[in-house]
Amino acid sequence: MIYFEPLNFLLIHFFVSVGLCLVILVVVYLLNSPKPNSEKNMAYECGFKPFDFAYYPFDVQFYRVGILFLLFDVEIMFFFPWVLNFYQISLVGHLFMLLFIGLLLLGFIYEVNIGVLAWYPQVWESEYRFENNV
Repeated sequence: MIYFEPLNFLLIHFFVSVGLCLVILVVVYLLNSPKPNSEKNMAYECGFKPFDFAYYPFDVQFYRVGILFLLFDVEIMFFFPWVLNFYQISLVGHLFMLLFIGLLLLGFIYEVNIGVLAWYPQVWESEYRFENNV
């Protein structure tokens, strides 16, 4: 029995977490009141209405900002090892990190200057006008 004690704790943890998930699902099912309305049927974090005319120009601004956020979020993850080992890193390591931060700053300045973060850029209004030919 002494060999199975860690397994017992793992099984207890598994059954408690599965039981808690089932209890939460049952409570949510019992307390839920499905009443669809216009607010619930609105577009949710996608940038366009789900039931719209299929031939309208597709606005990619939401996805562009999302991808930029994801890129900067991944780049921020490179800061964690640097911060955790700040006092153990040599001067060369700090200089390379400052170079990395400078490149991030230059990239951000470039994105702001070309208007990537502008929600309604001028290009949309001038080049991509939709003409209804149906």
